[in-house]
Amino acid sequence: MFDKQRLLVVDDSTEITNLIGEIAETAGFDVHTLNDSSFFFKEFDDLRPDLVCIDIHMPDVDGIEILRWLSGRGTSVGVIILSGGDPLFSKVAERIGEAAKLCVQTVEKPFRIEDLRAVLGTMAAHQHAGTA
Repeated sequence: MFDKQRLLVVDDSTEITNLIGEIAETAGFDVHTLNDSSFFFKEFDDLRPDLVCIDIHMPDVDGIEILRWLSGRGTSVGVIILSGGDPLFSKVAERIGEAAKLCVQTVEKPFRIEDLRAVLGTMAAHQHAGTA
């Protein structure tokens, strides 16, 4: 068994961050949530998460900007992209993440709890394999 992986969830909807937080906690993650994306960069540096779950469309700092920042950091964090809009944005985000050698998966909103749980499990296993 391994230590709990740290998950940072960033979405401007409190309901979404709370729901994802509950699902992830029951899956064994140490969860931290943000509803103001402008705090992401400091929180990321302080927390050093194994996995981030980011909404692609946020008012202050959007998911694309966060992915570009992660790309410039050379981090190996796993990224779950939450998208409820144009699938083109999700594809662009995935390409940015993949170009940075990040493990990226997209979850479309509205999502089914079972689907999110499965993605969390896949990402956790991938991140654990990368640190083994």
